[in-house]
Order: sequence, then C-alpha cells, then structure tokens
Amino acid sequence: MAPCLSSWPLALICLALCTEVESQQVVADRVTTTYRDENVALNCRLKTEPGLNIIQVEWKWKSAEGKEEVLVVHNPAHNPTHHPNSSFSGRISFNFQNKTYEMSIRITGVKLTDSGVFICLFNTFPNGKLQANTRLTVFERLPPLTPGTAAGVAAMVLLAAILLATSVYVVLKRRYVASAGIHSTCRSSAPSAAEDTDLNYAAIRVPSQTKSVVTRPLTQNESYYAEVKRSR
Repeated sequence: MAPCLSSWPLALICLALCTEVESQQVVADRVTTTYRDENVALNCRLKTEPGLNIIQVEWKWKSAEGKEEVLVVHNPAHNPTHHPNSSFSGRISFNFQNKTYEMSIRITGVKLTDSGVFICLFNTFPNGKLQANTRLTVFERLPPLTPGTAAGVAAMVLLAAILLATSVYVVLKRRYVASAGIHSTCRSSAPSAAEDTDLNYAAIRVPSQTKSVVTRPLTQNESYYAEVKRSR
C-alpha cells in the first residue's frame, strides 16, 4: 500500500504536465493584426481558482505550414526565463505578473513570416495544461503616394467619370430619338379629318351609284376596290 501512496503525487504531476486543454480559464485575444516592421504585444491571463498551482508557463508559435517553435519558458517559483533559439531570437521580450497571472510577449520588427498562431500555455496542478491561442496576421504596408502618383490617380478618376457621363448621355439621347420617331410615325399614319370624311362619303355613295348607273354585277377589280375603300 505504501508504494501506491508514494507514487500518487508523481502520477498527479505527470497528469498535470501531459494533459493539454484549451479552456475558458485562459483569456487571450483571438485575432491580432499588424504591419511589417511594426512592434506588436500579445497578452494572456489565467483565471485562477483555489488550490490551483502554476508550475510553468510557455509561449509557442505555430506557422501556417505547421512548423512549431518554443519562444519562452518561465518558472514562476524560481523566476528563471529561458529563450530557446527560434525565428524570433533577439526580437522578443517576456513579462509575467505573479499576482495577476498575466503574461505577455512583445515582438519587435515584425516580419511577414511571423504570421501564425501564438499559444499561451500554463502548466498547472492539478488541472494540467491550460492554453489559449492568438492568431497573428502581418500585412505589407503600402508605400506612401508621391505628388506625381497622386496627380496621376486623380487624373484617372476624372477621366473615368467623364467617360461614364458621356456613355450615359449617348444612351439617353438614343432613347429620346427612338421615342420621338415612334410618335412621328404614329401621327403621320393616322388619317386626317378630310380623308375620313371622304372615305365615309365614298362608302355611302358607292351603293347608290351602283343601283342607278351600273345594272351589272361588279367585276372583281371593282369589288376589291370597294372593299379596300370601306375597310379604310
């Protein structure tokens, strides 16, 4: 029984070091953005609870390609800080607050290749590893516009506005001309009052003339002419 009791604390310590959990107990910014050659600070904080002991804290970095590096290792009990060799060597500083359990790293001269996921990790007892991730995205800063470049951009914008206004004017003018032509055609094709009177008069007089003068049946040409006149 004694060997089992003596191995129990070792089992708990192993469980604390080997168990990795992304928990709400660790608070950190999910996303951070910056520009190349700027400085950026990443922060995280552990929400403590009674009986929770911090054994070791770490900052890690994981690239988009899956490459992973340890940036900082810190022991709160003995207060040493270790900076392993990494892509951030010489550009990273570390700070840890024992009372508030806040830790941060500051990266100077940020590079485009620094983009990736930064992992804030607390090795605790008895809850194991508690962590939070912050995704850093680094953008390329656009060069400032020179007076010549600014003038060129303004001229291009003005030219585009003129071309757009000209296109709109041409389209509207074509629609107006087409609409005016349709109305003119309709007015010219409509019969005048005199023509309407003549047609009605002809339609009325044709039967009387055929009764008094023509005693034979109308020929095909004459009847076709009469039909056309009546239809109009």
